[in-house]
Amino acid sequence: VLFRDEKGALSALLDRCPHRQAKLSEGIVRGGRLECAYHGWRFDSKGTCVEIPQLDENASIPKRACMREVPVGVSEGIVFLWPGSPELATNTPLPRSKADLDRNGKDYIINSFVTDLPYSYEYLLENLIDPAHIPVSHDRTPGGGFIEDAQALDMVVDSITAQEGVRGRYRGSRSSPFSFSLKSALEKRRKHE
Repeated sequence: VLFRDEKGALSALLDRCPHRQAKLSEGIVRGGRLECAYHGWRFDSKGTCVEIPQLDENASIPKRACMREVPVGVSEGIVFLWPGSPELATNTPLPRSKADLDRNGKDYIINSFVTDLPYSYEYLLENLIDPAHIPVSHDRTPGGGFIEDAQALDMVVDSITAQEGVRGRYRGSRSSPFSFSLKSALEKRRKHE
């Protein structure tokens, strides 16, 4: 679950309270602390349980009441979570496009949105690496494709780098989701309207 702490910094914790496994995403943020909707346990941005309303005044909060934070970073307006080893997250640079939108963002039109998905990130990643569904599932949607372009795809990988990820193209395709031009996308959309 993503939330902002008392200083406005982005934080991420697993979406389960260590007490009764309630979804923390159904709780609220009070004073930069994430509060579980079930018993009101409060967690800071590092996953430390800082308050248990039902605990006796002189009792200390058990260590098992705390949880591990999920390292989070932002690059070019995209939030990246590192669900793996936190030590590896500090040594792994965030991806950047050739355009480097953090520095040159004023030169681009950015369409930003947030969607809560009722499934794990693994399914989302599988969806994102399956470009064959785009012309059908996203027919005539903003940033989507056109059902007329559905076809067998022969993917050619041009390069794989830590900074740019996978760069590739489709051999012999009628359109390529890897190349995008706002002008050509608008022209194509008008043609199909």
